[in-house]
Amino acid sequence: MAHSLLLRTVIALLTSLSVLQAYCQDDPLYFTHDFEDKSIYPSSRTATEQTFNAPYGEWIYVNASSSTNSSYLRTGMGTRDLRMPKNIGSYVVLPLLDRGAKELSFMEGRGDRSITVYTSEDGGKTWTLHSTVATDKTSYTNHVAISNIKVNRIKLANEGTADADVDNIQVSILAAGTKATMRTGDATDITKNGATVEGEILDTGDKDMVEWGVCWSTENSIPKTADYKQMATENPFQIKITGIEAGTTVYYRAYAITGAGTGYGEVSTFSTNDATMAMLSTTEAILNSTSTDHSTMSAYSGGTITDNGGATPILYGVVYGTNVLPTTEKSTKAIGNGIDADGSFNAVMRLLPNTTYYYRAFATTKAGTAYGDERSITTGDLVIPDFDGQIIHCAPTGNDETGDGSEAAPFFSLQKAADMAQAGDTIFMMAGTYVYDARINILHNGREDAYINVFAKGGRAVLDFSGMPYHSHSDNPYQGIRLCGSYWHFYRIDITNASDNGMLIERNKPDGGTAQDIINATDQAHDNIIEECNFYRNGDSGLQMKNLASNNRIINCDSYLNCDEGQGDADGFAPKISVGDGNYFYGCRAWCNSDDGWDVFYKKDGGFGDNMTVILEECLTYKNGFLDENTIAPSGNGNGFKMGSDQGAMNLYMNRCLAVCNKSKGFDQNHNAGDIIMNNCTGMTLKSISDKAYSYRIYESIADGHVVRLTNCIAINDNEATDKIDTSTGLPKAGEEGKYGQYGRFQVDTSLNGLTTTTCEFRKASPDQFIDTENHAMLIAPRNDDGSLPYSTFARIKDESFLIDKGTPVEATLYRGIEVEGIAYTGTAPDLGAYEKETGTTGIKSTVATEETNNLRITTTMGGRVMLTVCNASGTQHFKAIVYDENGRLTANHDFVGTTTMLPAITGKGIFIIRVENGNGWKATAKIAVR
Repeated sequence: MAHSLLLRTVIALLTSLSVLQAYCQDDPLYFTHDFEDKSIYPSSRTATEQTFNAPYGEWIYVNASSSTNSSYLRTGMGTRDLRMPKNIGSYVVLPLLDRGAKELSFMEGRGDRSITVYTSEDGGKTWTLHSTVATDKTSYTNHVAISNIKVNRIKLANEGTADADVDNIQVSILAAGTKATMRTGDATDITKNGATVEGEILDTGDKDMVEWGVCWSTENSIPKTADYKQMATENPFQIKITGIEAGTTVYYRAYAITGAGTGYGEVSTFSTNDATMAMLSTTEAILNSTSTDHSTMSAYSGGTITDNGGATPILYGVVYGTNVLPTTEKSTKAIGNGIDADGSFNAVMRLLPNTTYYYRAFATTKAGTAYGDERSITTGDLVIPDFDGQIIHCAPTGNDETGDGSEAAPFFSLQKAADMAQAGDTIFMMAGTYVYDARINILHNGREDAYINVFAKGGRAVLDFSGMPYHSHSDNPYQGIRLCGSYWHFYRIDITNASDNGMLIERNKPDGGTAQDIINATDQAHDNIIEECNFYRNGDSGLQMKNLASNNRIINCDSYLNCDEGQGDADGFAPKISVGDGNYFYGCRAWCNSDDGWDVFYKKDGGFGDNMTVILEECLTYKNGFLDENTIAPSGNGNGFKMGSDQGAMNLYMNRCLAVCNKSKGFDQNHNAGDIIMNNCTGMTLKSISDKAYSYRIYESIADGHVVRLTNCIAINDNEATDKIDTSTGLPKAGEEGKYGQYGRFQVDTSLNGLTTTTCEFRKASPDQFIDTENHAMLIAPRNDDGSLPYSTFARIKDESFLIDKGTPVEATLYRGIEVEGIAYTGTAPDLGAYEKETGTTGIKSTVATEETNNLRITTTMGGRVMLTVCNASGTQHFKAIVYDENGRLTANHDFVGTTTMLPAITGKGIFIIRVENGNGWKATAKIAVR
């Protein structure tokens, strides 16, 4: 074929072939119709023919139209599909095919539906029944062999008794004849991140050209179009390969797909230039003199990476100290928490009063550590927040007999201080270790507008209960703190060496009482805030909630190394057995507990009913079922998140959670009789831990009235490369996913009624898609000074990863009466997994002097999280919160459903006005001062 005819053919096909950039096989295709562009197929169905001329040619639709029902949009199906209803003669006729047909494939999102396939050899004038397909309910992908050179048109019809949702229709050309002959040219203009490579079609063969260009890989020495490719439009041609890490070898070759198949040129290589030191600048610090720990203040700095030297930063942030030219080796590091698209990042420094500090931004890459310009800042006096009510002091050197609770004469016992405290009072626990020999019981309440605070001052307060008497594990009454009160706020308190739980939150059951007494105690064990507290080396779960404890908020807490005497029954966090509704965890970590990280096992036989709900956001579990990082517990389950039981419905809603290297299962269905909703979660395990370790295991029947729904979730593994495939299905053998690889097993049975997966990736999220999958101990590094999770490169996706922008938006929702935030993201769609590629938003720095109305209430955690509550509102109402600065400039806009939400981040400082409206004329305002 002459080159001019070849180019005309390709130009006519380019629109329909744009989607093939990501197609992962060498078979030549006529087209793929992904039904994402709603302008090229019907938006509503009609009983008469509707004709559209894309992609590739004329499509004819009868009683078929666009659908966006996420329940049937499986992984790979995007945000729209083609709905083909039952019993009304629904069908779609595909475009004319001029080179025969090898195979028809399509996805069907419901599974176990009947799609009838017809073929024609006269352009659709007459039709022949080819086959009736029972659609696959596991992979939802269906393949129909045609293999007929005479077939020139295909029709899909729904003649079954149930609706169907069809997507990603594609037809491959029946390859035959002589393939194209290609020449792979040299690489020129080599940079740190790519090069320009050449290629040429020497002979087009004897079939029409579909596409041509260059394919490449950094791992496969014989690259194919399934790796990475870029199409060309001229011949000879040049292709610019970009997005490669510095110092990387790239294998490439020219290719051409024709009706005869794919022809390749010879393989060539080039290596990108070595990485150079990054270039960056330092952001001037903003000082916040208000102290939350009564010893230090905060300064907010950061930097901007103007040139990363061709390599992704491994670590970045700000180094600071009292000597000039601070370094990462000799000075304090404030780690950055996400790089924005412009290269900027933020970090929080903790500074002493009346001191001069020198600071500069840093970025570490494979080329070394580079620094920004040095700056300095001099602090002044601390600003101590005012507290309503009286102040009561405790100290490790205090004396309950001679003290009066003043700063000069503190108590020793938290019990004595707690018994005295009334609504609005604050108990300061001076930094240090308190060795106690008895449980602390808290039985009375603060108020919704006047919490009782228990705050560490001058550092962390460690409550060491090693003085307790021994008691066997069963029915052990020796918890560290037993909190039956409501409206208490604990901040930076460590609880260790308790004989039983570190902290137990529960309604009180009086001596000789019944379940009904607990049910009636509605004023107890609710709306407590446990913030930046640690629970470790206790004899049972670090923090447990039971006996209808409800609506408690556990924020930025860690629970680790908790172990019972049998070495297998102590969890990190345990909202279980008889827990109440609406408990919430944010930014919490559980690791090396002898049993599970989170245990949400519920029992309704105690007389309390079930259908309780727990919300977890940005929480992680690591090596649970371990006694330490290297020793596996001899007994116990060892699950990361144990997500329920078959003895009562526990509903679990999870956003951006991680389960890494747990002994048994990362995310474990555990016979759950309730809902499991998971958005943007990441699981990983290792076969070296156990031959039967799973990253996910969801395989049992789902209870009527409940759902299991996974969106944008991933499993890090090598399954695609190592699984043994069943030749009859093209899928891994049942029950064997991950059996033969390094990263352990995986099981999510998508055939279960009530289970849906949307834009999840459980087979192809291989380690090469991530910056790091080995140094998982980074996940349990010390927290940032503001209590937030430390930045880690573990499980962060690379710049060139296919996981970027491949997710489905998850909006804020009212879930079983509880408001839950949506998934924030940058780009055109969420990335897959727990971490968004581009982040960098910082939380509110310090919020003081709140002004409330009768309609709005603002609650500020000590770590800076701000919760907005619309008083006396219905749990199903929709609101919009709009934040303005004092000059009237819009700084944030936030939609939410329900009565309470976490406000979006507010940057800068000064007076901000929050206006809330519901769209029906109702409005309310409040002011906050951010310093």
